[in-house]
Amino acid sequence: MADAGSVNTFIENGIVTIEFFHPAHNAMPSAQLLRLTEAIQAAGENDLRKTLF
Repeated sequence: MADAGSVNTFIENGIVTIEFFHPAHNAMPSAQLLRLTEAIQAAGENDLRKTLF
């Protein structure tokens, strides 16, 4: 099975950082794009968030 990439969210001092990676560098499979979309939406709804990167 091919690597589906990763989407990681970190929150520190009100700053939300979302990192994403895919080994093909120029590809973002639809499943990874969905996880990124969900991470952005969740960060926007998080009351601890002051800034999103």
